Amino acid sequence: MKKIVLILICMFFIGLVSGATDIQINEQAELGVDITYPEYSVVSLGDPFELIIHAYNKSNGLLLTDSTTNCTLHIYKGNGTEELDDDFTYVGHSYNLNISASVLDGTGIHSYVIHCNNSGAGGFVSGLFQVTLTGEVLSEEMSILYIGLLGILVFLFVVCIGTITLLPSKDNYDDEGVLLSINQLKYLRPIFYAISYLLFMALMFISSNIAKAYLNTDLIGEFFFVIYSIMMIFMLPMVFIWFAYIIYSIFQDKQMKKYLDRGIIQEHSI
Repeated sequence: MKKIVLILICMFFIGLVSGATDIQINEQAELGVDITYPEYSVVSLGDPFELIIHAYNKSNGLLLTDSTTNCTLHIYKGNGTEELDDDFTYVGHSYNLNISASVLDGTGIHSYVIHCNNSGAGGFVSGLFQVTLTGEVLSEEMSILYIGLLGILVFLFVVCIGTITLLPSKDNYDDEGVLLSINQLKYLRPIFYAISYLLFMALMFISSNIAKAYLNTDLIGEFFFVIYSIMMIFMLPMVFIWFAYIIYSIFQDKQMKKYLDRGIIQEHSI
């Protein structure tokens, strides 16, 4: 019986020693540096950015300063090229680093690594962020809004084209080609042509800006913008031609109206 009690006591003390060893290992694992910072997932293209972080002793939560700890930021492009390797400056109770606009000079996904080291331990954090034209990501609500606005423009464009097909393109003639009367509705056709042209330009311009703002590539946005630019270049001469055509048509119709008022039957020659 005494042997059994002695064995149980020995096992009890062995368990205590083992537990103490486990606690010591866990405390050792808590050594390090905790880094906290505002995790911005999206930043604006071409704007400077100030990153502020705080470094704490992982074992006791005490704030670390530049007297014992140094912190560095690395930023990489989507192809793995390093864009920035710079140290933070300790200001007050935080580590600050101003990132110039030249670093964030392209849209797309970028990655970062922040690490802090002192004589006894260290720590790091890493992640991804996206650079967009507006500094925002395209949410579901914004997508619905943009689709709705573009849908309205497309609807108006289709209505204009459909209206053009319904409007007469010339005056009223009989089956033998003799002019019967001047049809004033034909003047609405060039007006609806101009409106359709402007609506299509607006579609290209808005689509270009949406693509540039929220897509990771500029290819689609640049394609739409080229179409818009070409239409913009041709708009001025087209406006001149449009006005000249309207004035010419009005002048011709006035002459034809005089013939009709005099009772002269004019065959279709214009």
